[in-house]
Amino acid sequence: MFRTNRSALLLLTWAVLSVPLLLGQQGTVTDTRSAEERLRAVETEQQYMRQALKDSQETTRFLITGFAALMVLIQVISSVMQARREDRAYANQARREDELGQRHVKRENELETLRQQREKELETLRRQQEDELETLRRQREDELDARRSNREHELFTFWTEREKQLDLRRMEREDRLDAMTGSSVQGVKNVLDVVSKTFEERRKAEEEGRKAAESFNDRIKELTGTINTLNTKIRDLEGFAVGVRCTVENERHALEQRALSITKSTPRHLFRQRGPALAEFAHEYDSFLSKQGLPETATEDGAGFTVYVSYIRGIAAHYGNDPKLATTQLTRVSGDMKEQPGEDAAQRDKRRAVAYYYLGITESNFANYDKAIEAFQRAIDLETSPKDVLSRLVAAEAAALANRVIDAGNYLQQVDEILKELRD
Repeated sequence: MFRTNRSALLLLTWAVLSVPLLLGQQGTVTDTRSAEERLRAVETEQQYMRQALKDSQETTRFLITGFAALMVLIQVISSVMQARREDRAYANQARREDELGQRHVKRENELETLRQQREKELETLRRQQEDELETLRRQREDELDARRSNREHELFTFWTEREKQLDLRRMEREDRLDAMTGSSVQGVKNVLDVVSKTFEERRKAEEEGRKAAESFNDRIKELTGTINTLNTKIRDLEGFAVGVRCTVENERHALEQRALSITKSTPRHLFRQRGPALAEFAHEYDSFLSKQGLPETATEDGAGFTVYVSYIRGIAAHYGNDPKLATTQLTRVSGDMKEQPGEDAAQRDKRRAVAYYYLGITESNFANYDKAIEAFQRAIDLETSPKDVLSRLVAAEAAALANRVIDAGNYLQQVDEILKELRD
């Protein structure tokens, strides 16, 4: 402020002293000063002017510097406020996404629970019907066997009694014939009458036996028809079982093809974007196990599926917040050294490296940093071209959280070297 007032005073003095000179050039000045005084006055005025110009320049630079600092300060404050607004917006968005995710998971769990209950009820009903049908078939067979045995016993008893009656009649006839031996013609007639009655009785007995045999044959035919009907139902059940086995094989093949397709078409960094497809595959896989009545321990050996199914189901479990199932499935994948059909050693190692990566993420989430670092290192050891930057970054994070500063620095140095190679 002092320099500004001084500059203004110098300018005013110069203006006052310049007026007589201007008036002198017009011939209206009556000043009697000498030329030397006027020259000194001019020099003094020039010194004042130079000093005023210098002060004005300094003042201008000070104002410009202050204005620039003020603009920088305003820009910094604006950036900080913008960053805070963005942080709050990101936090709100993350919170909303978490809430939506929790609601979605809860709704999916409820639907899955209802579906499982319905499938269990249907399976229980189907098994009850099969048990009832099997019980009915066995009861029917037992009844038929009992009736057949009773009928045979009745026929045996009937013929035994019949034979006894015939034997008694024959003995009576023989006794009568012996009594009439040597008698007259009347006696012969009586003999003939006895013989005629005997033949008539025998004919009637044979007629009754024939009718009984026909009735027995009809009963046998009826039983044979019933047995054929039961055999037909049994064959139908066997055909149903064959159809069920075919359906199971078709569903198993569809799951295999789906897992293979997702594996071939999805690199590691895109699995998160394939969340709906992974959730749908997990639902189909769990439904298959539930319909087949397989226990939870069946997942330890892959439930008869190839390693591709365990690979995709394990990643789906990771993104579905099921660390136990993810660990079980991905452990099987990481330990499988066999090359699948159409797969070479590089593709097998790449699949195993991804499995180790997700195992490391799971262990790190549960603060098992040493196990996480071990899994990440195995993924790095199996790396192919290009080199695995992401596994090194998460390994460095796990090492830092485990206070293994040297290991963290080594991983970060490897990342810098890889990025440098990529830039070159």
